[in-house]
Amino acid sequence: MTLLEKSETLLRALLGPSRADVQPLACAVALTAERLYLQKQPLREFSIYKDVYYDASKKLFQKHTTTAKSVERLAKRCWDAFAAQGCTEQYVGRAGEPPANARTTVIYLATYVFFDRPYYQLLADSPELLPVGCSSHPP
Repeated sequence: MTLLEKSETLLRALLGPSRADVQPLACAVALTAERLYLQKQPLREFSIYKDVYYDASKKLFQKHTTTAKSVERLAKRCWDAFAAQGCTEQYVGRAGEPPANARTTVIYLATYVFFDRPYYQLLADSPELLPVGCSSHPP
C-alpha cells in the first residue's frame, strides 16, 4: 500500500463517512512523510506551504490556496475527531494534547502513516528515526 493509500484509509477511518474530499489532506500527509522520513529533511527547514501545499496542488490540479484551505479545514476536523473519539493518544502519543495547527497535525498523521506508531511514542522509543530537530515540544 502506498503512503497516499495509507493516508486516505486512515483519514476515512478517522472521519467516517464524510462529504468532504480527503484527497488534499491525504496528499499532504503522504508528501510530508516522504519529505521528513524518506528524504530526511530537517524539521526546521520543513515548510508546509512551500514543501507540501504547492506539490499537493499540482498533483490535485488545484490552486495552492485551495489546497491549503482544504488541508487546514480537514486537519481541524481530524483534531476534533481525535478529541470526540478519545483517540489522541492512539494517533499522537499523548492524551490531552491541546489542539494543533494544520502543520503539526499533518506531521503527526505522517508519522503515524509512515511508522504505524504515534509521534511521541516514536520520539521516546526511537528518536533517531525522526527528522533532525524533533523534540518533546509539538513540531
